[in-house]
Amino acid sequence: MPLILSDRDLKTSYPTSYELSVKCSQYISSAYKRSINLGHGLHLLVRNYQLEEPLLEEIAYAYSAVELEFGFNLVGKPHQQTSRFSYPGSFLQFEQTNSRTVMGEWLPGQILKIDLHLTAPKDSQTLSSMQMELLPLELRQQLENPDDGFYTDLGIVTPEVHLVLQQILNCPYHGEIEQIYLQAKALELIAIQSAHVLKHSDRNQAVKLKSSDVDRLYHARDVLLNNVENPPSLIDLARLVGMNDCTFKRGFRQVFGTTAFGYLRKHRMIQARQFLLENKMSIAEVACAVGYSHPGYFAAAFRREFGINPSSLRRDVPACD
Repeated sequence: MPLILSDRDLKTSYPTSYELSVKCSQYISSAYKRSINLGHGLHLLVRNYQLEEPLLEEIAYAYSAVELEFGFNLVGKPHQQTSRFSYPGSFLQFEQTNSRTVMGEWLPGQILKIDLHLTAPKDSQTLSSMQMELLPLELRQQLENPDDGFYTDLGIVTPEVHLVLQQILNCPYHGEIEQIYLQAKALELIAIQSAHVLKHSDRNQAVKLKSSDVDRLYHARDVLLNNVENPPSLIDLARLVGMNDCTFKRGFRQVFGTTAFGYLRKHRMIQARQFLLENKMSIAEVACAVGYSHPGYFAAAFRREFGINPSSLRRDVPACD
C-alpha cells in the first residue's frame, strides 16, 4: 500500500509557509515537504523523500491562479504519466491553475526536488507589475497572455544552478535572516534560469542534433566529470564518444550552453568551493583535487569565478574539530 502525503487540510495552497512529513517504519520510508512564503507571491517548495514504496502526493489548489514555476528535479522520478519533466533536470512552466485537487505518484527511491512558484494575486489573471519586474523583458512578453501557457524543458541542472540549490538546502540561518537569505537565492535562481530560457530559445533555432548525438554528448560530459583531475583532450573525448571534432564542439555548446572545458572549469570551481567550505584540506590539496598542478593558477581561476581568493573564503570558515 502506498504512502500518502496530503495538503488537503491546509487552509490555503501557497499563501502561507508550511511543513508536511510522513513516515512508515515498516518500509523505512519518509517524506518531507516544506513550502516557504518569500513574499510578493514567491514561494519555495522543497521535497525530500526516501521511499521504499510508492508515494501518493495530494495537492489542493484553493483557488484559480496564474502561476510561473521554475522547477529543479535533482534526484528521482515520478510515475510515467508525468514523464514530460526531465529527471534529473530543470524546466520552466507557465499556466492557469484551477481550484482542484491533484494526485501525483512518486516511484520508490530518493526524491529531491526544489521548485520556485511565482503566483499571481488572488482573482488576478496576470502576474502583478512588481512580480513582472523580477523577470527580463523578453520573458515578460511571453507571459502577457496566461491562456497561452507554455512549458520549456531546460535540460540539465547546470553546476551554477546546482551550487545555489545546495546553498538553499544548507541554509545556515533561521528566522528573519533565513527569509532574507532564501529570498536572495530565489532571485538568483530566477535570474540564472531566465537567462537560460533566452539562450535555450536561441539554441532551439540551431541545427537539430540526432538523439544518438545527444546521448554521446551526455556521455562525454560524464567522462569529463569523472576525470576532473586528468581530463582527456577534446580530440580524444570526441573520439571516445564516436563523434568528429567539429560536430562535438558545436553540439556540446548547443546542448550545455558552453564549451566542454568551460563546463569542466565551472564544475571544478564549484567542487573546490565545497572542499574549502568543508575545511578538511589545505588550499594546495584542494587545487590538486580539482586538477590544478599549481596553487597560484588555481587561486587565479577561483578569483575569476567567485570574485574572492580561496584563502579569504577559508578564513571565514570555522575549523573542523
